[in-house]
Amino acid sequence: MIRATTGKIEMPHFTLAQLAEKLGADFHGDPNLIITGVASLARANAQQVAFFENPKLISELEKTKAGVILTSAQLSQHSKKACLIVGRPRLAFITVLNLFHPQKMRSNIHPTVVIGENCQIDPSVSIAANVVIGDNVVIAANSIIYPNVTIYNNVKIGARVILHSGVVLGADGFGYERDATNQWLKVPQIGGVEIGDDVEIGANTTIDGGALDPTVIGKGVKIDNLVMIGHNVQIGDHSLIAGCSGIAGSTHLGKYCIVGGSAMIADHLKITDNVILAGAAMVGRSVDTPGVYYSFSELLPPAQMKRLTVRFNQLDEMAKRIKALEK
Repeated sequence: MIRATTGKIEMPHFTLAQLAEKLGADFHGDPNLIITGVASLARANAQQVAFFENPKLISELEKTKAGVILTSAQLSQHSKKACLIVGRPRLAFITVLNLFHPQKMRSNIHPTVVIGENCQIDPSVSIAANVVIGDNVVIAANSIIYPNVTIYNNVKIGARVILHSGVVLGADGFGYERDATNQWLKVPQIGGVEIGDDVEIGANTTIDGGALDPTVIGKGVKIDNLVMIGHNVQIGDHSLIAGCSGIAGSTHLGKYCIVGGSAMIADHLKITDNVILAGAAMVGRSVDTPGVYYSFSELLPPAQMKRLTVRFNQLDEMAKRIKALEK
């Protein structure tokens, strides 16, 4: 790797041959071509590498000013430019991004951080400004906590966890019971939250603490922004949850599941492993068979939606007529 310094910022540079070696890639083009960064096909310049995997974008490939194209062997035939050729271009592109934009993690705790009693925080953890940490919190090695995160009492966080700004872990679960006077009586929520290793949680996502046992997020889980996870939910290892989704209390989501954006999952359900719930899915029953599941209506013009709504309201009467005719 070649490094060039501009002021106090050291910018990584690689030759085409060096990048190919790091990626385990084949290449064609000048092995000494200097590559200074990465960009999209539309914005890349002659010293940058661009990613190409969609045949529908060949017109953009023909117009790009990128010096190097990262692509597959089959798609490289469409480019006259220098190419890095790999079996899985999208996966290799992640490596390229990390090479040119390495994450800078500092193992320190900002002076504005508030930490409660009886906490165990590994020395390698980075905690940014205005983070508030309650009592009996455990944070394992190499985790990163961005500004304005709030961690309530009795939360355990695994190694290499990333919590983005605004995350709230361990707030009281939504538990109430009517008393003798018909008023709502709050049920104490003392279970806390357990976060596995290698979890990433997006900005302004909230995970409520359990009532007695903890809410559990398995290892390798990735959660987007603005997700709500209720008390005593269990998320299986390596599942993926997109933004604005909600999972109600005591539901168990299996391993390697994918929850699309704005999906809503009711309480006390069990979703087996390897289930994909499409965006805006309304899940009101348990799912015991792996696969892809959809619900809700596609986008429709007003007139058609009104007709379908009228017909939907007529279904019950139509069913009664069909039964009568069958008799």
